[in-house]
Amino acid sequence: MTWTISSVTAYGGVVLSSTGLILLREPMNHYDGYVWTFAKTRVSEGETPEQTAYRAVRSGFATNAKAVGVLPGEYMGGTSLSAFFLMLPQLNHGTLNEHTQATCWANFDQARVLIGKTTNTVGRKRDLAVLEATRQWLERNEKGVIAFEQHGSLGWAVKGDWLTEEMPEQRTTLSLDFNLDAEDVEAIRKGYIPSEMEEKWFSYFVDNVLYQHRSWTGFMIDQITFETTLTGLRAVSAVVNRDPRQYQQTDDAVDIRRIESMVRELAAHNRGR
Repeated sequence: MTWTISSVTAYGGVVLSSTGLILLREPMNHYDGYVWTFAKTRVSEGETPEQTAYRAVRSGFATNAKAVGVLPGEYMGGTSLSAFFLMLPQLNHGTLNEHTQATCWANFDQARVLIGKTTNTVGRKRDLAVLEATRQWLERNEKGVIAFEQHGSLGWAVKGDWLTEEMPEQRTTLSLDFNLDAEDVEAIRKGYIPSEMEEKWFSYFVDNVLYQHRSWTGFMIDQITFETTLTGLRAVSAVVNRDPRQYQQTDDAVDIRRIESMVRELAAHNRGR
């Protein structure tokens, strides 16, 4: 997917886990006063921001990682303006490069102490700001991170593929009327498991009902009921979340249009799988 991230001179990856651990690197000979820091590097010609960040993580941590989000903000260091992706670790791929003498996992309190050892004042301030922004991001997106750690984007969706919540008491029922042919029906039965955390929906299909959840929070937004027809399925109704703490839309007409659009997009996406 295409990420929305600031245009800056350097990109990096904050590698983390759902348990609140952060991966830090110790630069060789504490270069430029950095004792413990994150992996980042300047953009090379022809690279996308994501490619630059992956290169920084591979070279700085000797590990592959998968981007699952973008850290809000831009972060000024001594010589570059940086932006960061949030990443989950995958397989180690080799040895550390010549610029890194060690790596370690640390919780947020430990990471704050380790980063605090950096003597480069500007760099220390930047890295502490990155750490705090990461902590806040993880608080908001912990469920999604856990789901990615456990399942990623595997196969046909079932309820257990994601951390989900039930429909709240504050809800409404909307009438629907649109049809799906046999190929579309087969496609939507596959549901959808996000491959990136910026893909904001998780869905699964059971007993002619399509359940749609926000991937970041697990909140159920729609419960769409279909009836069997001679040629496929007809959408007849949807129970829609109306808890303002979970979903802010209140316009029934907007939701009716959104639901049909999302179902047809899901069918089109899954036809090729």
